[in-house]
Amino acid sequence: MGGVNRGMATEAFVLMMLLIGHSVVLTSATKYVVGSSTGGWTFGAGCNWPSNGKLFKANDTLVFKYEAGHHNVVRVTKAGYRNCTAGVGAKVYSSGNDQIKLGRVNIAMATEALVLIMMIIGQSVVLTSAKHVVAFRTGGWTFGVACNWPGNGKVFKANDTLVFKYSPQHHNVVRVTKAGYLNCTAPEGARVYSSGNDNIKLVKGQNYFICTYPNHCTFGVRLNITAV
Repeated sequence: MGGVNRGMATEAFVLMMLLIGHSVVLTSATKYVVGSSTGGWTFGAGCNWPSNGKLFKANDTLVFKYEAGHHNVVRVTKAGYRNCTAGVGAKVYSSGNDQIKLGRVNIAMATEALVLIMMIIGQSVVLTSAKHVVAFRTGGWTFGVACNWPGNGKVFKANDTLVFKYSPQHHNVVRVTKAGYLNCTAPEGARVYSSGNDNIKLVKGQNYFICTYPNHCTFGVRLNITAV
């Protein structure tokens, strides 16, 4: 596959090596305070915390700071994370200053990283353009989609199409730069999609989309997609 981003393949390989633990020297455990830029463990933290999605070490500690009585913290499975459900008897942290150690990574994640490498470098993979409907549960392009859409963070292909379905009275879609994605701002004159059924082709590289309605991007109505 021509024009492949080799840097991404290298990152994926490093990810796999970190996950399976070969030739990796781990330093002492570290504490990380979880939170968005405005309120700790609160609405939008899952989408806006700069360290969300990074690699940590087993025995690192996450510190969840929040107002007790308004939030809590529960460790769940991958299915629980996607469906926003907790298992019966799951431990509920509710002190407002919870410190939780990270467990070891799942080796299955290393397999996923290897598949990612194969997709990126194009070895024995036949790729065709496709359409992908952006959706969180039954709500389409709406609050929480940035964190919960299974396709968010995956590798797509240039010329694939994202289909944004939503109520045009409640949302819109704007393609922005990385800075616009991080700061939830759109440049003056940016094209605003507002049909409620927008089909937008991906370009090679990073593709960033936000909703420009007040506070919608902050609460997760945004996407960051890589196309190779």
